[in-house]
Amino acid sequence: MTEDQAQDWLKANFDVSSETWDRLNTFVAFLRLEAASQNLIAASTLESVWNRHVVDSAQLIKLLSDDAPTDGSWIDLGSGAGFPGIVVAILSDYRVTLVESRNRRIDYLQRAIGMLGLEKQ
Repeated sequence: MTEDQAQDWLKANFDVSSETWDRLNTFVAFLRLEAASQNLIAASTLESVWNRHVVDSAQLIKLLSDDAPTDGSWIDLGSGAGFPGIVVAILSDYRVTLVESRNRRIDYLQRAIGMLGLEKQ
């Protein structure tokens, strides 16, 4: 799947408003910027973030059973670069709790959450 196909898949499977697209694009750009100073994702996947990370995260929402609540809570243990937690928070109404033990990653995640306006949503 190409990056364009990955974005097309997101459009076909989610109600993606312009605000949501802005958030996703901002998150991907911030991830790429931060990846230069810390090993957030494998360097070999930097050019395929939409395919390898965003779609992989988003498809978890699609795997929920039809009777799953749409406004429940998720917990992302070992959040690292924010996958899948931040993508799930952007694309859904779920309250997502990120759990990370590494200080640099915590700082990165807090800045991403603030930049994306995801605090206490």
